[in-house]
Amino acid sequence: MMFAEIVEKVRSHVKGERPFRPSLSLQLRQHTELTMLIEECWQEDPYSRPSAAKILKQLNKMNPQ
Repeated sequence: MMFAEIVEKVRSHVKGERPFRPSLSLQLRQHTELTMLIEECWQEDPYSRPSAAKILKQLNKMNPQ
């Protein structure tokens, strides 16, 4: 699925229906921490989503430099 298609599906959300979320590849799903972070970011309630600082901290933890 192309980026523009994903954006359009997310934007055309119908209230009361589950919002569109793209499928995560098998390769990506093997990285449990990253998959969990992505799913946290997809929470419906904005207050349930992680902050940018938390996202950055978790990404740095997963991929230390």
